[in-house]
Amino acid sequence: MAESGDLISYEDKDRSVLSMMRIKYVLETNFVILRPDETPKSRQTDIIHSKRNIFPVVSHEGKFIGLLYSEFLFSVLLGEVEGGDTPFEKLAQKPNDTVGINENMEIVMAKMNKDDTWILPVLGDENKYMGFVSKSSVFNKYRALLIRQGHYLE
Repeated sequence: MAESGDLISYEDKDRSVLSMMRIKYVLETNFVILRPDETPKSRQTDIIHSKRNIFPVVSHEGKFIGLLYSEFLFSVLLGEVEGGDTPFEKLAQKPNDTVGINENMEIVMAKMNKDDTWILPVLGDENKYMGFVSKSSVFNKYRALLIRQGHYLE
């Protein structure tokens, strides 16, 4: 089969499936957005009730500034760490990496694997915050595409 070209290697199949994926179809947008001039105390209720453990800090114009993790914010709100009245702009952390909205999915996965990261912010033109891409959403879409490819081969 290999000699006739009918055998597709795992790497080729992986690349093929990843190349079919677009970030806009795995983009997650249900995050509580924090503004640079707000403080943990002013957004306490939203932080506590969020179903996510990561919060983007985004300007009123939509520019991505950084992110904050719930573990740190809970420490601030409980008084274990100073910063309850500090603007998010000063508390925000830079992510390990970011992803462009039109970036190739192979590159996205390489970025995630490089730093063993499960979630990365997605940015559009001029550093505009679009949402996040997670390994979970990529794997779910990847699996769906593999199943769909399998049905075509039957």
